[in-house]
Amino acid sequence: MSMFILKLVAMVTMLVDHVGFVFLGNKEWMRCIGRIAFPLYAFMIAEGFAKTTESGRLGNYWQRTLFLALASEVSYDYAFYAGFPDPLHQNVIFTLWLALSALIIASRIPFLPCKALPIALVAWLAEYLHTSYGWVGVLLVAAYAAYVKWLKEAPGWLRLVALLAIGLLFGGHYVVKNAGSYDLARIIYAFKVHNWLQLGVLGAVPFIYLYNGKKGFSHPAMDWSYRVFYPVHLGIFAIVRSVFSL
Repeated sequence: MSMFILKLVAMVTMLVDHVGFVFLGNKEWMRCIGRIAFPLYAFMIAEGFAKTTESGRLGNYWQRTLFLALASEVSYDYAFYAGFPDPLHQNVIFTLWLALSALIIASRIPFLPCKALPIALVAWLAEYLHTSYGWVGVLLVAAYAAYVKWLKEAPGWLRLVALLAIGLLFGGHYVVKNAGSYDLARIIYAFKVHNWLQLGVLGAVPFIYLYNGKKGFSHPAMDWSYRVFYPVHLGIFAIVRSVFSL
């Protein structure tokens, strides 16, 4: 399964998620499908970090991600929160950019245990700035970066176990957070009532597991469509909300 397929799946599942949230009153089955998107984007950032480091294009990748985050903020705020600026909500590309920055800083530290420090600091910064997914989003990218570095060529069963563990920890965090307690009974109740949709994060596992490291179909139009899809579709959502007073 190529990077092209991962991009298509990420875009489609994100679109389903956003339609369900913005126009259909937070439709849960659509939000469940949408849980697939962010793990795929997080993995692609980790993979992009590795690939562009090898090719010497890491600086361009970092700058492009930052520009995309800045370009997306107005449409993000208007699409989801009907106003700009919204200091309590920053778009998810900022989370991905911060995570990428953390990986770059960590890669320049030779002592392995000390690499955790910039990742922890950037995770705190993401939470402080109220970026989408916050600290746990940064840690998810870091977990996928570790997978790409050390486990991508490991036996299939080990890779599958690692990916399932990452997905369960990521989705489980939100179940516990929404339960507001570490009490097992309350966690199970919260999961049954509402947080079952977090199971959607496991939908990303087979796509990442089957990823073959190849780019797949490539065309400049497709590359640009992928890059601008996030701000453009949110901009359209914002216009529709404004026109129809949704």
